[in-house]
Amino acid sequence: MDTIGKPPPATTATAQQNYKDLRVWQHSRQLVKLIYLLTKDFPAEEKFGLTSQMRRAAIAVPSNVAEGSIRAIPFSF
Repeated sequence: MDTIGKPPPATTATAQQNYKDLRVWQHSRQLVKLIYLLTKDFPAEEKFGLTSQMRRAAIAVPSNVAEGSIRAIPFSF
């Protein structure tokens, strides 16, 4: 069967909620909270430097896990 040009199969609600059951996603959410707590006390001159970089990096982990879990290819996350 030719699948070129066809959209990927629709994901179910179960597949979209699977990432929330993953321990890595749960722990990464805790990491985000911890990073935000730690960086709030950083010097003001680091607001757009190290603080921003650390926060964006922390947020990337749960975001990537969630994004990977809805891909059509099984075990890609």
